[in-house]
Amino acid sequence: MKENFGQSLRVFLKKLLLFTLILGGLHYLLAFTVLQFDLYYSIPVMYLFLSLLTLIVYVCVLWIANNFPDKAGFTFMGLGMLKMFIAVAFLVPIMLYKEDDVNVMASVFSFFVPYLFYLGFETLHAVKLIKMND
Repeated sequence: MKENFGQSLRVFLKKLLLFTLILGGLHYLLAFTVLQFDLYYSIPVMYLFLSLLTLIVYVCVLWIANNFPDKAGFTFMGLGMLKMFIAVAFLVPIMLYKEDDVNVMASVFSFFVPYLFYLGFETLHAVKLIKMND
């Protein structure tokens, strides 16, 4: 399995990039053609943040699955919790923002919908990786 680390990572990176481009493109079109909200964070910043978090979690789980296969599930759960706390910390400035030009609820919703999609994407790949090591 160790020799497949680089290959597994490349495959995941390609899928993550495609996923990010499709989801981000749809979000961008929806936000600026239909909804027309002013958001606190720009859409590329949100997607960069979410894709980096997803990549970090997957790389950690992949490394643990290669070196300590029986701990990969626990690693995924623990990093999922940490990722959730980091996401909430990312949203604190939005919730504290008091200006009228930014729609706070739209900004929070615009972050959490992609967050859930990334969580699903990450979960599917991590579960597949964990099952491979059983």
